[in-house]
Amino acid sequence: MDNLYPKLEVWLSTLRLIEEERLKNPSIPEPPQFLILAGWWGSVGIQKYLRWQEIKQWANLNGLNHLMPSDDLED
Repeated sequence: MDNLYPKLEVWLSTLRLIEEERLKNPSIPEPPQFLILAGWWGSVGIQKYLRWQEIKQWANLNGLNHLMPSDDLED
């Protein structure tokens, strides 16, 4: 299951990019909660996978696909 979502470091860097973009454009809604820190360690693989898919869908709906890592980086 671990290969179906990126490593924690990728989540953190993606969250930072999204936060920077939201500072520039406050009309962008909040993303789904990123699983970092306790949320990461307290979640099983399927929960991480489903949340990552939710984040990717949110980015797509808000025109932020360019901030998401390419699929080959998620492995």
